Amino acid sequence: MNKGDNMNNFIKSLSGIKDDVIKPLKKKYLGNNEYSFEVTSSDYLYLTVTYDIAINWTVYDTIYINDNYITSLDSENIGIVKIKNDYKNSTITLRMDNAIEKAKDKANLYYIDMDNFKAAINKLKQNQLKNINVNGNKVSGDISLKKDGTLFLSIPYDKGFNAFVDGKKVNYKKIAGDFIGIDLKKGNHKITLKYYSYGFSLGVVISSISILILILYIYKKKTYKN
Repeated sequence: MNKGDNMNNFIKSLSGIKDDVIKPLKKKYLGNNEYSFEVTSSDYLYLTVTYDIAINWTVYDTIYINDNYITSLDSENIGIVKIKNDYKNSTITLRMDNAIEKAKDKANLYYIDMDNFKAAINKLKQNQLKNINVNGNKVSGDISLKKDGTLFLSIPYDKGFNAFVDGKKVNYKKIAGDFIGIDLKKGNHKITLKYYSYGFSLGVVISSISILILILYIYKKKTYKN
């Protein structure tokens, strides 16, 4: 699965839409790390390159479009590369120089389908957490659902959280990679998340025991000298 597919699956899992937001341009691999792409969109283009080698500090590829330099890909820049689109309604040639891996079809260009993107945004707006309040280690908010669903929170998943729905503690899960999700029934709900560092209580107990042992050791040492 490539980066474009990953992004589409991520968006679909959040919004519930069925259509892809990020779509590939039609391409033809010409060999020796050269490609032709048919550009129909007027919006930005997004380049992804798949590597099978371990990351190091060597420059992997220098990217040219129609023999004009675009960017260089190295260990700090191998994600999705945004490219200004000056090529609408044309066929372009993309070349990758200085590639470590030669003669391999590994590059793709994508564009964003704005109609599907707007549909995803509108879906997300329908079920937003409102009246959000952040106070110390607690986050709370209100949500109204017309049907059962899963609340996506852009908070990294961590075992240290306690989740509450309408004051009742509930389980939460990892969704869309590494974020928190809470299953909800339709209706109005009060959501609360409280964070306690995972293992904090155990750490306090261990530290307290260690301090007690140290105090006893010092006491006995002084008693022995006397």
